[in-house]
Amino acid sequence: MRRVPLRPGQAGFTLVEVLVALALLGLISVFLFQGLRGAGEIFGRLAERSTQQDETLAARQLLRRLLEGSYPAVLDSPDGGYRVSFQGGRDRLAFTTTAALPGVPPGLHRVAIEPRDGALYLDWSLERGEASSAGAGAGAGEGEGALSRPILPAVDALRIRYLDRMERGEAVWQESWSEAVRLPRLVALEVERSEDSGNWTPLIVALPVEADAACRFDLLTGRCRGR
Repeated sequence: MRRVPLRPGQAGFTLVEVLVALALLGLISVFLFQGLRGAGEIFGRLAERSTQQDETLAARQLLRRLLEGSYPAVLDSPDGGYRVSFQGGRDRLAFTTTAALPGVPPGLHRVAIEPRDGALYLDWSLERGEASSAGAGAGAGEGEGALSRPILPAVDALRIRYLDRMERGEAVWQESWSEAVRLPRLVALEVERSEDSGNWTPLIVALPVEADAACRFDLLTGRCRGR
C-alpha cells in the first residue's frame, strides 16, 4: 500500500486527541439523554395535571348547573304547612333540580352529593308524579332510572355550608339546612383533596329563594299545572 506523504504544515490527530474527542462526545450524549428524559417526565406531569384540572372543572360545572336548577319542591307538613324538598348536612346534600344530566329525560330530578370510597359521588333519579309526592327524606335512588357515579376522584372530605341571611352586613351561615320553608340563598361546597390531585377553591352557588306552595309541577310540560 502506497503511503501519501503529508505536505508541509499538515498534521494528523494524535491518539490522545482522538480519545479526548470521544470522551467529549460521550459526555454530550449523556447530557442530551438526561435532558430528553427530564423533558419527558415534565411533559408527563403536565399532562397528568391537565387531566386533573379538566376533572375538577367538569365537576364544578356539573354541580353549579344542578344547584342553579334547584327546584323548591313543596312537601306537605303534618301541621298543615309546607316545607321544601331540600336536605342539607355538613357533608351530604340531597335536593330536587330541573337541570337534567346528559342523556336523561326532562323533568324533576332528585340528586344527592356526598363523599364515598375516596371520591365525590353523585346519586340521581327521576322523580315520579307531582313534586309534592316526594318524601322529606327521599333519597336519590327512589325514583325511576336511579344511578350513582363518581364525579371527582381523590376526595378526602366534603364540607357544605348554607347562607341563611345577611345580618348587619355579615353573612349568617348554617351547617345544615332541612325542614325549611325555603331554599338557602347560597350553598358553598369545599372539597379537600390529596396534595397531588389539584386545588379546589370553594364553589359558591346562588339558589332560587322562593317556594311556590301553589305549584304542582308537570313533568310533561315542565311548568306548574294550569299555568
